[in-house]
Amino acid sequence: RTSPRAHRGPTLYANLAPPPRPREILRGRQRALELAEALTGATEAVQLAFPDRPFFNEVAFRATGGDAAVQRFKQALAEAEIAGVVAVSQWYPELDGVFTLACTEKVRPEHIQRLAQVAAASFQMEVAL
Repeated sequence: RTSPRAHRGPTLYANLAPPPRPREILRGRQRALELAEALTGATEAVQLAFPDRPFFNEVAFRATGGDAAVQRFKQALAEAEIAGVVAVSQWYPELDGVFTLACTEKVRPEHIQRLAQVAAASFQMEVAL
């Protein structure tokens, strides 16, 4: 049995850590909306994976060309020093071509535009097919 004292550190930290500010939380949500619009507008090869489902700051997209196209996109983003694409099929194989991107309050509109430019270039082959 652990003593109650063993739990004071993390509890104390959690109690002292400042809560997220509502404006910061909402800014992340706004950036996610901007990301969804920018990415789906940049190329016909990317659409919302679940357009009838709500999202907050993490957006699921579906890429024409499946996981191979997602991996090319992820590589193109890495070369542009942008991180963040998570291929969902690594946990759910039936969701081939689905990937997620998340936004926080730290994401700026110019970051989103840069990501959309990389997407447009990366998915050119899928659009041509």
